[in-house]
Amino acid sequence: MIHTGSRPGAVGRRWSHALCLPGQPESRNRLRTRPHAGLGVLPPLIAVTLLHLCPAVAGVDDETEAMGFSEIEAKALRELKTITLPALTGEATIDGWLDEPFWRDATRLTIRYETYPALLEDAPVDTEVRLLRIGSDLLIGFRADDPDPERIQAPLRDRDGIERDDYVGFSLDPTGKRLLTYEFYVSASGVQGDWVRNRVDDTRSRDWDADWESAAQLGPAGYTVEMRIPVSEMDIPMEQGLKRLLVFKRHYPRDVRHHLGTFAIIESD
Repeated sequence: MIHTGSRPGAVGRRWSHALCLPGQPESRNRLRTRPHAGLGVLPPLIAVTLLHLCPAVAGVDDETEAMGFSEIEAKALRELKTITLPALTGEATIDGWLDEPFWRDATRLTIRYETYPALLEDAPVDTEVRLLRIGSDLLIGFRADDPDPERIQAPLRDRDGIERDDYVGFSLDPTGKRLLTYEFYVSASGVQGDWVRNRVDDTRSRDWDADWESAAQLGPAGYTVEMRIPVSEMDIPMEQGLKRLLVFKRHYPRDVRHHLGTFAIIESD
């Protein structure tokens, strides 16, 4: 039985199935996405460029002008950061509240940009991301502020069916080769979405369901989400010094469906 966090504050947990990789027969559940309109899809130029520059991002500077980027695209590339994940000892309760003391030591980021319909303009709402690790597990928290929380779209759905809802999450390219990304999302009602996206033809498989924990809580100022994801659920090379791109995302559907994002690099230790 697969639990999807089907009520506010519920904890979702997934059980593993076969991983659908590029080159395998296409699943009947695989969906074609449209540029700029898929769930959390970034403008192709920015997504491909960030992945391409991932191994040498520290050298991004005025050369971006010579490469043909606009001023605002160059600004996003220059602000790309390499982050570390503080190690947490002991256990963590995944309840969605973000009120445990260990979150005080987390690395913090802000989802800064709107990526659709505007291209890299300031995000219309505040979203904070917090990152830790417990052993080989990623521990990620989101605080999604909302000036009008009554408009938050948080219905109860089956897993992966959150395209039109409020949600937060991230994608990770395990190798930097722009072949696939692993993507994990949680809606404001606690429903999980996870899949592998084939970056060659921009399709995603819903057949892949990782074994991970999450929870969400609705509040008077927005909603919060906690996620715990074992690295073993993703086929990630562990060579020392390998850099990987993380794209943190928020879907903010109001009069239009706003896609928000920010980018960071993590490096193997």
